[in-house]
Amino acid sequence: MQIFVNSKYDFIKWRYAAVAFSVIWILVGLGFFIKRGINWGIDFAGGASITLKFKDAVPLDRLRAELKDASIQQYGKAEERAVLIRLPQQGREGDYAAEIVGKLNRDLNPQGAGKLDLNYQGRDGITELLASTDPDIKGTNAAAHDYYKNVAQNVIARRSELGLFTNTSQVTSTPGVTTGIARVLNEKTFLGSFNVLNQETVGPQVGKELQQKALMAVLLSTLAMGIYLWLRFDLMFGISAVMCIIHDVLISIAFLGMINGEFMHSQAKTFAEQLQKASKDSHEQVRLALNRALQRQPNEKEIARGLQFLKDSYAAALERDFILVSLYVDDRKLLPDDQQFLFTSSDGSKKAIKTVGDKFITLQSENFKNASQPLYAIISPDEKVLTLPVGYTPSADEYTHWLQCGIDAFRKVK
Repeated sequence: MQIFVNSKYDFIKWRYAAVAFSVIWILVGLGFFIKRGINWGIDFAGGASITLKFKDAVPLDRLRAELKDASIQQYGKAEERAVLIRLPQQGREGDYAAEIVGKLNRDLNPQGAGKLDLNYQGRDGITELLASTDPDIKGTNAAAHDYYKNVAQNVIARRSELGLFTNTSQVTSTPGVTTGIARVLNEKTFLGSFNVLNQETVGPQVGKELQQKALMAVLLSTLAMGIYLWLRFDLMFGISAVMCIIHDVLISIAFLGMINGEFMHSQAKTFAEQLQKASKDSHEQVRLALNRALQRQPNEKEIARGLQFLKDSYAAALERDFILVSLYVDDRKLLPDDQQFLFTSSDGSKKAIKTVGDKFITLQSENFKNASQPLYAIISPDEKVLTLPVGYTPSADEYTHWLQCGIDAFRKVK
């Protein structure tokens, strides 16, 4: 079936109309920014971000009444009964998210006075309850404390697996919970209305520093990209590619200005990934354009030779000389409660380590001062970096040379 009878369309004749539309769109967005200012999100302006999962239907009216300045939205699917709460900065440092969560726990669980909330408390709280009551008559020594600590850890692991407890049988059926422990839990605990999936506080000082670093990172990366494309390819091709990237970024920012959308850290991360992809795409587009201009499209023999080179060079080197470890920074799997913690970075900012991805992106940014994806590093068995890490490397020659530098450095330190 032929859909397009005439596949030759004269797009070029609309270039002036397209340029006019882009200029007007960007100017309108700029006008909104001048009038209303930049709507920095919590990650940049400071504030709190809290994710809660509820046992029953989400009490949205109650939450909005309790948190009048908060932005509350559904988190995940509706049947998961989870919400994301964002609160603006308070002009002071401190764990604002923990304060809000504690207040909600008291207000939404009035029946829990004097009892322990199994959907809210961590391992230490459950351990202290069991150790103080000693239902299995283990005594007061260190071994007894470790015994109840292991039981508490099993309860927390079970809660993480379910998201939260909805009935007591889910608690009492946890491995390690004996009849005596089940009796104590039934008498002295209750199942609260929600579980905290994530909470994070960004102070005003840290938010301001994030603003400056994000803006500087965008400006420097765009400048570096322009210089690379200029030196790597013909000047006009490089200028054209950079102008396309800048145009797309300005169009997106103008749209955010029109709808008064927030500039969030997650959006900045997405933007960085898009910028990186745009750079790769521009690299490939310029290469193909030059090939067409010089009338030297790669033939089948050249393609086959290139594939064979890849197979014989760095692919073989990876199998023979390296142990390959992949750490995925976008892994959203929650860590066990005893592995979750509040991390203080080298610049003094704090970050809650809740997921596998949180752990790996923090490891990357703290040790390599780089958050680009992908990032390749060669490390010796004693955890020494053998050569400078590199990002996306489309050239097989360059990548093979980088691998060889790592091998040579390893042989010198052995």
